Amino acid sequence: MKSATKPATVTTVVVDDHDVARLGLIAILGSIPGVRVVAEAYDAASALDAVREHEPDLVLMDVRMPDTEGLTATQQICARWPRTRVVMVSYWNIPEYIAEAFRAGATGYISKGAHRQEIADEIDRVLRGDPPSMSTLSYECGEGSDWRVRDAFAAVDGLTRRQREVLALSASGLTNREIGDRLGINWRTVQKTLEHVYRRLGVPNRTQAAMIWTLSGWSGRNRRAGGTG
Repeated sequence: MKSATKPATVTTVVVDDHDVARLGLIAILGSIPGVRVVAEAYDAASALDAVREHEPDLVLMDVRMPDTEGLTATQQICARWPRTRVVMVSYWNIPEYIAEAFRAGATGYISKGAHRQEIADEIDRVLRGDPPSMSTLSYECGEGSDWRVRDAFAAVDGLTRRQREVLALSASGLTNREIGDRLGINWRTVQKTLEHVYRRLGVPNRTQAAMIWTLSGWSGRNRRAGGTG
């Protein structure tokens, strides 16, 4: 799968109210080639200040802090600085927290108990712009949640043919310009089409749209049914 190119040096802000946890994450990030921590924060307000000052490529954001604003801060960062990716971090690797994180606009989720390589792999995936793995999708939607799969299929099936074409190529990791070249349309048209897709699917960003496309299995089902879309 072709993906977006990640920056050579990944500037990062780490947000966690617990000093030990924050310093531990900083130490792990410092051992990952190409990742540079430019600031650290301990609550939502200081996180927003740090992002405003540095406009980093990546923010590692604690889900639960005393001010309970980790998710709200994520929403604000994603709205104000759309090129900054947010990865939520939590001790709890449970469906409810993961679902909240992605709904807030995060494009990744890391457990504080994860090994260094798992953290590095998730950061690499997020920066490449790849959709979450099926294991993450199973956390997000719940094991065996067939009704969620049906809902995702119905949502994708309700899009226009052009919208599905653009969504499929976006989910495969192509940029707007690459999608435009593939379909013979202007990249701005691609951008507008994706904005319509997000509204139709009720999601805030490309990653969540890709999750719904992957979960729906629309492409495979349509081929098996002999449809043309």
